[in-house]
Amino acid sequence: SAEAKLPDYIIYGKLAVSLAIKFFFGLNATILYKKKLEKNIKKVMESESIDDCPKVPLPEIDEKQNYIFISYSHRDYKQVFSDLALMYEKGVRFWYDYDLVAGKNWNKEAFKKIRDPRCSGVVFYLSENLFLSQSVIEEIRITLGLDNDNQPVDNPVNYFSVNLTELMPSDIIFKARASMSDEEWRARGYDGDWNLTLLTAFRDKATYVKFNTPDHNNQLITQIKKNFNVM
Repeated sequence: SAEAKLPDYIIYGKLAVSLAIKFFFGLNATILYKKKLEKNIKKVMESESIDDCPKVPLPEIDEKQNYIFISYSHRDYKQVFSDLALMYEKGVRFWYDYDLVAGKNWNKEAFKKIRDPRCSGVVFYLSENLFLSQSVIEEIRITLGLDNDNQPVDNPVNYFSVNLTELMPSDIIFKARASMSDEEWRARGYDGDWNLTLLTAFRDKATYVKFNTPDHNNQLITQIKKNFNVM
């Protein structure tokens, strides 16, 4: 015999209950996620130095998965680590100097990580500190495919920037340059051509995300999805 058909009001009632349960647990999961993220960022912001700051763990990345390289100055660690906490919670695959120090070994490791075929690109955290960091300058050269004489030797790697300041990128570069004497600037291997290289690479109209905006988190994740296959 044919099975008895349930009345429509019971069918739709069950559906409504099911949707309500899914919404309730989904809402709770979102709230818990936000609380966890806020707690992690608070710990970073309350730290006194990068040495006593809880570092964001490196995501698990297998041999076939892409990742992005994070380039920043250690002096800007609070802003950068707060973004990394967001990326980690959102499932972004990234790599940064979790347990390495600047120096010759770091430059070799940076070259290896940036030029790896799995590296989808680089995210630079723009500030005056960034352009005064010798290690970061090497990362910029590697990303742009330049040798130590700023001559092209390889194809550039995809990249975009997060602006940690209220200045335009060109003004950040000029401010960094003005903080050093000509002798100090040249001692780092910089010259007029390098100034032009930086201004071209980080031109004002290039794609970058402002850090100090209410919608920064959404903009950052949107740009990562748009530019890199790492989620």
